[in-house]
Amino acid sequence: MLKKLVLALLPAIATVMLSGCAGSVESWIVRTRDHQGDRALEARNLKDAALAYRLALDINPKDAHARAGAISVQLTLAEDAYRLGKLEDAINYLAVAEKISPTNTAVMDLRQQLSQARLKREIVISNYPAYKAAGLDLVRSYTALKTLDASIVTSLKRFQYSYDTINITRAIENSYELASEVTRNTARLTRFRQTVETGTGETETDHLGAPSSLLPLP
Repeated sequence: MLKKLVLALLPAIATVMLSGCAGSVESWIVRTRDHQGDRALEARNLKDAALAYRLALDINPKDAHARAGAISVQLTLAEDAYRLGKLEDAINYLAVAEKISPTNTAVMDLRQQLSQARLKREIVISNYPAYKAAGLDLVRSYTALKTLDASIVTSLKRFQYSYDTINITRAIENSYELASEVTRNTARLTRFRQTVETGTGETETDHLGAPSSLLPLP
C-alpha cells in the first residue's frame, strides 16, 4: 500500500523539483545578466550594457535591478545623442526607457526637454533653413581664433629667450587682428541670432538659402 502511494506521488514530486530547479536557473541567469550589464555600464560600453539588461528583462520583466540599469543606459544614450544634435535618435532611445517606466521622473523630464527642442527646431528651420551651415561656419571662425591666440603666446615665449622685440611686435599685430576678428564674429553672431529667431536680417551665408514663411513663436 505504501509502495503504491509513493509511486503515485512520484510525478508530483518530480514536477516540484524541476520547477524549483528551473526557477533557480532563471534567477542565476538574471543575476549574471545584471552583473554583465553593470560591468559594461561601468566601462561605458552602453551597447553591451543595454543588451545585458534587456536579456535579463526578457527572462524576468519585473527584475528591479535590470529595469533600473536599462533605464539608466537609455537615458545616457538619449542624452548623448541629444548633445550631438541627433534629436530623432535621442527620442528613439528615450522611447525604450518609457516602455520600461513611463512615470520615471528622469524619463519624463528628458521627454519634455526633447519635445521642446523638437518644437524649437521646427521654428528655427521654418525661419532660417540654412541655420546649420551658418552655425557651423561660425564655429569654424571661432575655432580659428585659437590659432591667433596661440601665435601671440608663442611670440611672447620666444621673446623670453631671444630678447628680440620683433616677437613683441608680432604679438601686438596678432593681438590687433584677434580683436578685429572677435568684433567681426560678435556682429555675425548677433545677425545669426536675429535670423534664427525671426527669419529676417542679413547674414554672410544667406546665399545658402533664404528664410521661408514664419511660424508663430511659442
